[in-house]
Amino acid sequence: MTLEYSSSYSLLPRLIITPCFFIFLLFLLYSISSFHVTFTFASTPITSFSKVEQDQEALALLTWKASLDNQTQSFLFSWSGRNSCHHWFGVTCHRSGSVSDLDLQSCGLRGPIPPSIGNLRNLTTLYLNSNNLSGSIPQEIGLLRSLNVIDLSTNNLIGSIPPSIGNLRNLTTLLLPRNKLSGFIPQEIGLLRSLTGIDLSTNNLIGPIPSSIASIGNLSSLTTLALHSNKLSGAIPREMNNITHLKSLQIGENNFMATYHKRYALCHMLTNLNISNNKISGAIPPQLGKAIQLQQLDLSSNHLIGKIPKELGMLPLLFKLLLGNNKLSGSIPLELGNLSNLEILDLASNNLSGPIPKQLGNFWKLWP
Repeated sequence: MTLEYSSSYSLLPRLIITPCFFIFLLFLLYSISSFHVTFTFASTPITSFSKVEQDQEALALLTWKASLDNQTQSFLFSWSGRNSCHHWFGVTCHRSGSVSDLDLQSCGLRGPIPPSIGNLRNLTTLYLNSNNLSGSIPQEIGLLRSLNVIDLSTNNLIGSIPPSIGNLRNLTTLLLPRNKLSGFIPQEIGLLRSLTGIDLSTNNLIGPIPSSIASIGNLSSLTTLALHSNKLSGAIPREMNNITHLKSLQIGENNFMATYHKRYALCHMLTNLNISNNKISGAIPPQLGKAIQLQQLDLSSNHLIGKIPKELGMLPLLFKLLLGNNKLSGSIPLELGNLSNLEILDLASNNLSGPIPKQLGNFWKLWP
């Protein structure tokens, strides 16, 4: 949370709560200390790294620094010389001397991500989120084959997601939300079989969900898939139920046009399912009642028809149920009275009939 103050001292409280500034203070304390701080080096063993390779990595970072605006360059004053592992802010190294982690989140960086970032061949984590980075994601990011985590969220990045990202076979987390990315989601993402989390939400992506994401044996470790708030279209792949570990599926606010198929209800580990604000038609499958881990279910603003399945009353952990703005008919099932944890319920703007079950009046969490 960012606090706003109108006084002339507004900068101080804002900086205090900025994560990057807090890390920066720690870095200054570290730089002036006479003691060796062991967490500067990553513990992962890497084969010996030559002086030439160290110089190449340092040059890559210095080239990037030079492409950023003056204020950012001043902030990265510690980036100087030829040794990027010698007290460079936001840079962590393996004991071999190669750069392992780059953490510059929430630092106000302005400028592009340069192709030279591909020279950081042993990089394992890349945190550049919550900045003002612009331009496209360089194809050279596909050269960083040791990467486990990419977080470029909340920037001003444009262009398409580079297909070369499919080379990052060790990647577990891919976070690109809240940018201005466009084009199709590359099929190559389906090659990243170690992925546990994908968030491409709040961009301008178009086209269908790639079949490679849902294919059997591809992303079997995936637990989170967030594609909401884009311009995606087509059908939701029926093979989505093959992602057996999926816990959160958020694909709302797109242009999906399909029938809600019972197969979508077979991801029994789901805790959060959001397909709202699409053009999904058909009936809500009773099989959804078997997803007993569900805590949030949002099917609102679609073209769903038929009755509300009584089986939804078999979801003991459900605290949010949003079915509003559809074409649902019939009565409200009495079984919804079994949802003792329900806090948010929206059935508005449907064709429902009959009385409101008195059991819903027992849910004290529903009322202010």
